[in-house]
Amino acid sequence: MGTKHIEGIFLDMCQIREIDLNPAIFASFQNLRLLRFYNSYLEDRHKVCLSSDLECLPKKLRYLYWHGYPSKSLPASFCPENLVELSMPYSNIEQLWNGVQHLENLKKMDLSYSRKLTKIPNLSRAPNIESINLENCTSLFKVPPSITKCQEADSPEPQILQKSWESSK
Repeated sequence: MGTKHIEGIFLDMCQIREIDLNPAIFASFQNLRLLRFYNSYLEDRHKVCLSSDLECLPKKLRYLYWHGYPSKSLPASFCPENLVELSMPYSNIEQLWNGVQHLENLKKMDLSYSRKLTKIPNLSRAPNIESINLENCTSLFKVPPSITKCQEADSPEPQILQKSWESSK
């Protein structure tokens, strides 16, 4: 069985001290739909190391959960149009991507405790978003108007958790 047959990877990092990944590791995983790097002990420590930024993620990816994602952004080549859930708590992410992405399937986004996050993408093309968790994103002081628009949507009632954009800056 080759990597083209793998549809999901789930890795509990609680028993791993550290793992070094090749930045091109996901290039051959064409059918990967589910990717979950998690820590059942909910530690704040990052255990995945990359020698440089991640080069690619599969186009078919629908579920991305990466506790402690080590890079500053998602790969520039990544097309998130199939994502239903994007969860990257405790990550090193500063921004997800540049520009406006087609996110018709996206329902949930969790970037909580990503203390280096400074910019949220325009979510005007994410009409089905139900939940955005930005709790304790302490470097984030401004949200785009598209999130305010999500907040005002009638149905389904979005849950938007914010630290405090009113404070400090």
